[in-house]
Amino acid sequence: MYKLVVTPLAGNLSQIPTKFPNLIGTFNPTLSEHGLSLLISVLKTNDEKLNLRNIQKAKSVSGILLDVSGLNKTILHNYPIRKRSWKEIDKIVLSHTHYDHVGALDEVLEKIWEEEGYKRNVPVYVHPYGCCERFYKFDSSLDLEKFIGKPRSALLPYEEQLRIERLPDFKPKHTGSLVFERESVLLFENDHVAIRTTGEIKLPKHLQGLKKNIISLKSNNGILEEDKILDDQSIIVSMKKKKQSVLVLGCCHAGLIPTILQSERLTNLPIHSIIGGMHLIDTVGEELKKVCKELIQRKGLKYLYPMHCTGSNFFHEIKSECEKRKMEYPKCFNDLPALSNIVFDL
Repeated sequence: MYKLVVTPLAGNLSQIPTKFPNLIGTFNPTLSEHGLSLLISVLKTNDEKLNLRNIQKAKSVSGILLDVSGLNKTILHNYPIRKRSWKEIDKIVLSHTHYDHVGALDEVLEKIWEEEGYKRNVPVYVHPYGCCERFYKFDSSLDLEKFIGKPRSALLPYEEQLRIERLPDFKPKHTGSLVFERESVLLFENDHVAIRTTGEIKLPKHLQGLKKNIISLKSNNGILEEDKILDDQSIIVSMKKKKQSVLVLGCCHAGLIPTILQSERLTNLPIHSIIGGMHLIDTVGEELKKVCKELIQRKGLKYLYPMHCTGSNFFHEIKSECEKRKMEYPKCFNDLPALSNIVFDL
């Protein structure tokens, strides 16, 4: 039999505070940081139920790593605790190239090469936009629009005044592994499951108000542009026999609802579970209500596993919206720690 297992390898929590349904985990000394990494595994096993012992004996059919933790590189500490081989990672997807998602890319590639005993070229899928220099403003009174179309040097005085910060660059050493792709890519498929990226998220006009733009700029060939974080992408797992999908998110800068719509458009399947960062931490009021109203219209949605950048306001709002309608709301598990394993039968 086949199982889908999603394992957080880096996140904002390090240990499991309570017992969650559908999870298997451990209190091993994992590390946490502001960052994210999720391993999406397709395993073949003879065991009806996976536990911490027999999951290590299951045969890895496919292993796809979404993001590689932040600047503290906690994945390098947490991954070996699972007592699994780096060999099982056959593809890496970068949801986007912010520092808290790409910090350990070079080291992860080198770990895979060392374990194999030779340099295996593991493809790393990334949007071509991801290699741009990026900036973020600290001073809320600063109008960034006046910089659009100007040369990079126009920001230098403001950097010196600490009113604008250059975000850590995405400059991996192992550029030969990078695969630049804007469109959806099929990463793995067999009779039970298909795993693909969303590609660049197409934002429907009627939902543009649901996407909160990050106030930042990017430098493209030395010219400053608005940073719409177009490189944001997620992973869709289609469970063929169940005719449902699992959506695995990095940060979801493109917006949760636009990402869901992209998944539905690509697979024509209802979403059963959503796992990862939903980027709702600063979303409040009517904007958050719109997100929750759109979300609870998905009747097949059973589980939400928010992490990283989701924020607590979301939990209260979705519960409130469902109670108003006397609906059963999706079960939410706040901020999964590293090494909890979310298991689905395929």
